[in-house]
Amino acid sequence: MYGWPLLSVINEQQLLHPIGRRTRVRPRPQIMVAILLISAAFPVRFSVPGVTLATASVFDIVLLSAVLPYIFVLASGRRLPVGPAPLFQLGMGLVALSVASLAWTQSSSDTLTGIFSAAEGVFGYLLVVGFLRDAPPSQIVRLLYQWVILLLIPAVLLWQNVPGFLPPSTVDPLSGDYISYFARLSHPFLGRSNNLATLLVFAIVPLGVWAALRRDRRAGLVALISFAATLLTFSRGVLLALVLAVALFALFDWTAARPVVSRILIATVPSTILLWAALRFNDDVARFLPDRFTAAGSDARLQLVESGIIQFLDNWILGVGASVGEPVHNTYLQQVVYFGVAGGFFAIGLFIVAGLSWFTREPPSELRNMRRAVGIAFLAQLLTFVTESSFEGTLLKPLIWICWGLGAALVAAFEKESLSPETQDDLRFAGHRRSVN
Repeated sequence: MYGWPLLSVINEQQLLHPIGRRTRVRPRPQIMVAILLISAAFPVRFSVPGVTLATASVFDIVLLSAVLPYIFVLASGRRLPVGPAPLFQLGMGLVALSVASLAWTQSSSDTLTGIFSAAEGVFGYLLVVGFLRDAPPSQIVRLLYQWVILLLIPAVLLWQNVPGFLPPSTVDPLSGDYISYFARLSHPFLGRSNNLATLLVFAIVPLGVWAALRRDRRAGLVALISFAATLLTFSRGVLLALVLAVALFALFDWTAARPVVSRILIATVPSTILLWAALRFNDDVARFLPDRFTAAGSDARLQLVESGIIQFLDNWILGVGASVGEPVHNTYLQQVVYFGVAGGFFAIGLFIVAGLSWFTREPPSELRNMRRAVGIAFLAQLLTFVTESSFEGTLLKPLIWICWGLGAALVAAFEKESLSPETQDDLRFAGHRRSVN
């Protein structure tokens, strides 16, 4: 139970025998979560036999293979673990809007792809929450920091020019896009640096808070690694989003935010040393970094926003349909482009409600600290969506939902841990009686 989760096949769930009330252990398969995280970090794509131009990834295959085990999990508990209701409503609302847009879409094939991606993301989220519903917080934290390490392995292999981990073959080796893979920490399968940074930023605050609460040095080290790796992506939007999210946390709850702020400030020292090493030994980084301080990138984003506004004004009632057209690098503007004024603002409202739901009024406790830590991580990702289109990526959207599933499972584990031993025993006994009956 306390070993390396990625190699663990079962999670030992303590149960009370219905007659003798004696403790016994029931195994629950957890290997699917491990395989899901591995496939998400190495989502190798391949052509679908017999279908022209269609591709799938290893991640898609793993999700499909998890359907049957997930049904057994639901049958054993007789309820659907959905995590925070606003988060589940966000996922289902976006799926419903995408399906409805089939009635007016300007490209049925693109919208069908968008529907599949949205549904895949929600299912991946439900898988993580469902399989981890009985896991202790320590196990979920280990999965979270091992997820960070798994994400960084392909990025490091890319920088080392290892065959099989180079930029996509569709990118011209002489182009600036190709060089940027080596100038900014990127992922060979997920894309350039912004995509990787969007996933990494979610782990920084929860791992840092856990390290402070439980004095877990490994979690603290991975939080530092995640922060340093995010710096090496040179993703201005993600770094600004992290700073704003932590600043808002400090503004409204300085007592809980103080250890987070202090650890981030401490982390800037080794991260600065790592940044200097990258500049010193990576010529591409040294050549590229000055360009990050110019207005060229901002001007290009403004042009995309203007293009998105024009698309919206041309189709402001119903929109162009889910996943139709070029990304405008602003997820919220993208919603009104896709679904028109009513549907778009409804989608934006779902994002806002999901973000606020983490910051409930409750007495100071470890549970509140962790709930708000996950909330700050969630808020940081929502802020990154203002300047990029990672959430609209066919593959990135499900992976972002995987992050949210880990966060929701972690908070749920803290909630269960905060219950009295008597209440936990009653819940286990009641759950067992439902499964028997």
